[in-house]
Amino acid sequence: MRLRLIAFSVFCTALAACGARGPVALNAVPAAFGVGTQDAWMSPAARNSDLLYIATGDNAYVVTYPGGKRVGALGLKFAASLCTDRSGNVFFPVRTVVEYQHGNLRPSRILDTDNLIAVSCAVDRTTNNLAVMCWSSGASVVLLYPNEQTPPIAYWTGFDAVGQGGYDDKGNLFVDGNDSVAELPKGSDTFTYYPLDYRFDAYGAIQWDGKYMTITRPSHHEIYRIDFSGSSLKIVGTTHLHDWHNPYNGSYPFVQTWIQGATFIGQVSTKAAVGLWPYPEGHDRQKTISGFRPGDDVNVYGVAVSLAKR
Repeated sequence: MRLRLIAFSVFCTALAACGARGPVALNAVPAAFGVGTQDAWMSPAARNSDLLYIATGDNAYVVTYPGGKRVGALGLKFAASLCTDRSGNVFFPVRTVVEYQHGNLRPSRILDTDNLIAVSCAVDRTTNNLAVMCWSSGASVVLLYPNEQTPPIAYWTGFDAVGQGGYDDKGNLFVDGNDSVAELPKGSDTFTYYPLDYRFDAYGAIQWDGKYMTITRPSHHEIYRIDFSGSSLKIVGTTHLHDWHNPYNGSYPFVQTWIQGATFIGQVSTKAAVGLWPYPEGHDRQKTISGFRPGDDVNVYGVAVSLAKR
């Protein structure tokens, strides 16, 4: 399938609903998302520590990594499928995209997605390009911000509802649809599509583990290491996790996880808690980080590691 690559200005005209270009005012995020509320605080020590950001629906918590000591909360609601860049900046899709510098309490900027609904994001560590997966009326779009700068370039994905995405070590972007994974090779304007069979869940997390692209299967508590070649994909390794909680229902918000070196990070069965498992060995978790507000509406919708500058 040939991808329609369109300049962002043309894309806005087609929507007939263009807003401001580039970063927008901090008050542009609706109050319902909680930016700058009384639930927000940050320890000065956070800036000097490696951090784990955890979005639970009611708030976005910040803990030291891997220690798990609470050092802040952003007061940010309804965030899911976070991402970080090589400088430690953290991006929260909350319809638009809110960016925080490492260990900072207030957002540094808010990226305009021009009325598209941002549902996930990924950063290319080779170029610092930011890809934001968005939903529109009857179609899905990837907004690519070259070197994290505006204006972005919009790419039609070919999916009715795009899911999560991730970059490999060569700058190729992989995004998940409900029945296939689409690859946008670096420098290309054409997606390659890899059909998914019965072994995969729709909208699994996609991430580079240092050697392979990985796709999670939440319903079976498994992580698949994938080799992409030609027009097919091959599972070359599987990791099974004990007690990885499964809120998977095949729809948004997705089940987001994170691989940080030799550690897999995801939600444990107590819902409002995060587990650290050895990767790729899997099986039993090594650590649990808990203490978040409990409740039936609280799940771990997003996790991302942000490394302090050395």
